[in-house]
Amino acid sequence: MAQKGKKLSAAPSSDAVVALDDRKYDDAKFQAPEEDAEPQRARTATWYDAAYHSVTAMVGAGVLGLPSTFVPLGWAGGLVVLLFSFWVSWYTYKLLVYMHEMPEPSTSKSLDDAAEAGAAASSSSRWLRFDRYQDLTTYAFGPRAGRWALLPFQAAVLVGLAITYTVVGGDDLHAIVADYKGASSPPTWVFYVVFGGAQVLLSQLPEFAHLGWVSALGAVMSVGYCAIATGLAAAYRPPKGTIYTPLAEAKTPAERVVDVFGAIGTILFAYGGHNIALEIQATLPKPPTVGRMMRGVNIAFIATGSLYLAVTVSGYHALGAATGPNIILAITNGPKWVRNLARAMVVVHVLAAYQVYTHPVFDWIESAAGRAAARAGCGSLASAFCYGSWPSRIVLRTVYIAIITLAAILVPLFTDLMGLIGALAVTPTTFLLPPLLWLFVRRPRRFGLEWWVNVVLVFVTGVVGIMGSISAGWLLVVHMIERFGRHA
Repeated sequence: MAQKGKKLSAAPSSDAVVALDDRKYDDAKFQAPEEDAEPQRARTATWYDAAYHSVTAMVGAGVLGLPSTFVPLGWAGGLVVLLFSFWVSWYTYKLLVYMHEMPEPSTSKSLDDAAEAGAAASSSSRWLRFDRYQDLTTYAFGPRAGRWALLPFQAAVLVGLAITYTVVGGDDLHAIVADYKGASSPPTWVFYVVFGGAQVLLSQLPEFAHLGWVSALGAVMSVGYCAIATGLAAAYRPPKGTIYTPLAEAKTPAERVVDVFGAIGTILFAYGGHNIALEIQATLPKPPTVGRMMRGVNIAFIATGSLYLAVTVSGYHALGAATGPNIILAITNGPKWVRNLARAMVVVHVLAAYQVYTHPVFDWIESAAGRAAARAGCGSLASAFCYGSWPSRIVLRTVYIAIITLAAILVPLFTDLMGLIGALAVTPTTFLLPPLLWLFVRRPRRFGLEWWVNVVLVFVTGVVGIMGSISAGWLLVVHMIERFGRHA
C-alpha cells in the first residue's frame, strides 16, 4: 500500500509513483523463496533476456503501420498521440513489474488466497510471485471476476497478434518473391501456409524459457528493418504537392471521426508487450527481480521509442497522405536487394514475436487439456498432455497454428486488424487494467496525485478503447466488403 501522505510532484518520478510503503526492494530486506516452493518453471533468465524479450514483444508489426496513422491525425495530432502512448505504456508496464512480487502478507488467509490465485508462494519467506497476468487479476478481483476481467482481452490480443503476424509474414514473403517472379509468383495465401509451417517447427521448443535465442534474433531483426525503413524513407525526396494536411480527403464528419479513432487504435496496437510482462519477469530467478526487470524494460522502451519515432516521422515525411498501411511495402526507392532484406528481416522478426506471444496460449491449451483428461479419469493422458510435453507440442500446437493460419487467409487486412485489436484488446490490457489493478492492490492515498493519475488513466483509456473499437470494427467491415466485392 502506498505510503500515506506522500507528496508527489506534478511529473511524478518513477520511484515516487510506484513506491511500496516504506519498504525497498533489496536483498537485505527480502529473502528469495525456496526453490522447491516455486512452480516447476525454468527461472534462468537475466536482465538482458528481459530486455530483448520485451523488444521482440513490443517492436512488432505495429511499427510498420505507424506512419499511416499520421494521415488522419496530421503532424501535431500524430506526435501527441504517439508520445503520450509511449509514456503511458512505459508507466503501466512499470506498474505490472512492481506488482509481480508481493511482500509478506499480513495474514495467512491472504497468503492462501494468493496461492489459490496461482502465485508462487514460499511458506518460509512468505514471498509471492505472480507468473501470469491472470494470476494478478485473480488476486486483485477474486477467482471469477479476475478471470473475466482479463481473459477475454488477453486472449484477443494473443490470438489476434498471431493472426496479424501471419498476415505480415505472408505478405512480406509474397513481396520478396513477387519482386523477382512478377505476376507468375504464387498467390499470397500460399505464403501464409509457408509461414504457418515455420511456426509449427518453432513451436516444438518446450517452454517460454527456451525462447531466448529466438527472441534475441527477433530483437536484432526488428532493429535492422526499422533502420532500413528509416534510411530509405529519409533518402526519399517527396514530390512537390505532397499532402500533409490531416483529413485532406472529402469525407463526412462521421467518417473523419472513424478515421481518427481507427488511427489511435493502430498506435495503441504497437504497445502490446504488457500481456506477457509477467511471463517474462517470471523467468528471472530469486526475488527481488524488480531492479533487474526494470533495467531490461527501460532499455527496451528506449529502443522501442527511438525506432517508433524514427520510422513514423521519416515514413510520413516521405509519402504524406499517400502513406500505405505497411511502410516496408510502400517504399519503392533504393536497391531491390535492400528492400527485400528489410522484408526478410520483418519475416524473421514476426516469426519470433509470434512464438513469444503464443506460448502463453500454448500454456492455457495444454494445461486445460491435462486437467480435462484428469477429470475424465485418464491418468496417462493427463500426464502426457501438459505444458511442454511432446504430445502437446506435436498435436495441440499444430492444430492451433493451423486454425490461426486459416483465419489469416480469411481476414488478410493488416491495418484494420491492428486497429481493431489495438482498441478492443490491447487498450484494456495495456492501458486500463494496470492502473486499475494498482488502485485495488496498492491502494494509494485517496484523492492524492498518485490516485488521480491512475483514475484518470482508467477513465480516458476506457473511453478511447470503446470509441476505437467501434471505429476499427466499422473500417474492417467496410474494407472486407470492398475487398471481396471486387473479387465477386
